[in-house]
Amino acid sequence: MSTSQHTPLVQIAPSPAAAQAAAAADSQAALEAMRDRVAGQTGQRFWRSLEELSGTSEFQRWASNEFPDGASTWSDPVGRRRMLQLLGASLGLAGLTACTKQPEEKIVPYVQAPEDFVPGKSLKYASAVTLNGYAQGVLVESHLGRPTKVEGNELHPASLGGTDIYAQAAPLVLYDPDRSQTLLRNGRISTWPAFVTAMGLIREEALANKGAGLSILTENTTSPTFAAQMKKLLAEMPQAKWHQFDSVGTDNARAGAQLAFGQPASVQYHLAAADVILSLDADFLTHGPGAVRYSKDFGRRRKLWKESAHGSAHGKAAESHAAPAAASHGAPGEHAAAAAPAAPAHDEAPKLNRLYVVESCPTSTGSIADHRLPLASAEVENYARALAAELGVNVGAASTKAPADWVKKVAADLKAHSGASAVIAGDCQPPAVHALAHAINAALGNVGKTVTYTEPVEINTANGFESLQQLVADMNAGKVKTLLILGGNPVYAAPADLDFAAAMKKVATRVRLGLYDDETSALCQWHVPDTHALETWTDLRAFDGAITIAQPLIAPIYGSHSAIEILSVLL
Repeated sequence: MSTSQHTPLVQIAPSPAAAQAAAAADSQAALEAMRDRVAGQTGQRFWRSLEELSGTSEFQRWASNEFPDGASTWSDPVGRRRMLQLLGASLGLAGLTACTKQPEEKIVPYVQAPEDFVPGKSLKYASAVTLNGYAQGVLVESHLGRPTKVEGNELHPASLGGTDIYAQAAPLVLYDPDRSQTLLRNGRISTWPAFVTAMGLIREEALANKGAGLSILTENTTSPTFAAQMKKLLAEMPQAKWHQFDSVGTDNARAGAQLAFGQPASVQYHLAAADVILSLDADFLTHGPGAVRYSKDFGRRRKLWKESAHGSAHGKAAESHAAPAAASHGAPGEHAAAAAPAAPAHDEAPKLNRLYVVESCPTSTGSIADHRLPLASAEVENYARALAAELGVNVGAASTKAPADWVKKVAADLKAHSGASAVIAGDCQPPAVHALAHAINAALGNVGKTVTYTEPVEINTANGFESLQQLVADMNAGKVKTLLILGGNPVYAAPADLDFAAAMKKVATRVRLGLYDDETSALCQWHVPDTHALETWTDLRAFDGAITIAQPLIAPIYGSHSAIEILSVLL
């Protein structure tokens, strides 16, 4: 076979000079074609580009690919105008629907209007919202029967006219569209009568077994009515068990009181009478059921001048007076800004207080401290022991990594204000720190003045974590036949090493009362929507034990039920 029949293996590219010459020839030809196209045209003509002017087949294909829906407008001069005409006609025809005649409706005034009901004018009702089971007195503003705003109740000891972010957000939770809206049985919509019937069967079985196999899990509660119901239920079913768990609770504080006094106790601080305050990793101004009251009392002692009846300070000196010194992160020294200069005799200002904060991470309370010491959480107990030893409390040998001045000078300042100081331990600190704080307050003579102790405000004073551990152990052992969960989300909030979800699946009958259809409800046969605090009657106690009545501002939006109603079915 001759070599002329084969395709050459290597294509030889043309030389650069030859390629440039060919490109120049093509450009010249294209330019001549465009000149010929416009030579016989008159009037103004516009083109978007030279390619459009050339009108080559390559450009037409490119335009169709890039603008497939509108490519026809290049050749259709009336396409755009036609589109606007159709658009205008569509808008005009759409307006014809507004000409539909609506049925007549009559506006009829009340024959007997509700008391104090004036359209457009809001009403305020005294009620309460809860935080960790404690009551906070509020005034709820209502428009036409719907609660819209929550403010503090000046007459309530836990509020004094103030609220926290949780109380302010209460209406948002009330109208939250993600709230549970229907009673469910095995994931399907059911009814309250069907639930009552099922609970009646559970009650009969529990009574026959004296409550054996029945466990009730709740969050912390202070309701006297709920306590009376639980007492009656446990009397009828003595082998039933009541467990209590809060993911953010006060177990350490309760255990510290037990360690210090040999019995449970609740502690209240009277910061309006405290000249010097020491916080041991306690964010007491923003955390806890008494935070609103404590922030009010603390703020009263931070004013440079006493307010007049009109709420303003007397004299221009109040405007020019220097603010207290910024928080010191070193050793506490001189307190030049501890007290304001003498105010007018007829309007004495309260003496400014002084705040020391020892904390493991930045908090709102630490941000306004006069002196702040960053210290690892594990070292707070050692600091408390060293401080107690400096004040003469017998705690044995004590050593701390804190600067020596923070022990000696703080102890000296507290001792100089015996009976007018307060030492507060944080809930996250172990029971030993709480016991040390109680011992220091007693040594300083603060008890009965700035610190008082009462009987426990909580109904169930058992350790929440230990109670949950016992419940998980019973479920794993097959001792729980019926589990009633009133509030909370233990499947999500329980410690991971307990594996609460796996243990709960071993229970034959699982009932859940909750605001949301969440992780815990997904593993229960029965889910009952819980009432919001603004939808139900109940009674609660504030952090200082004050009994508070909560009244509904609106009927339950989603046909929900309260924990008191659930227990009533079992009684």
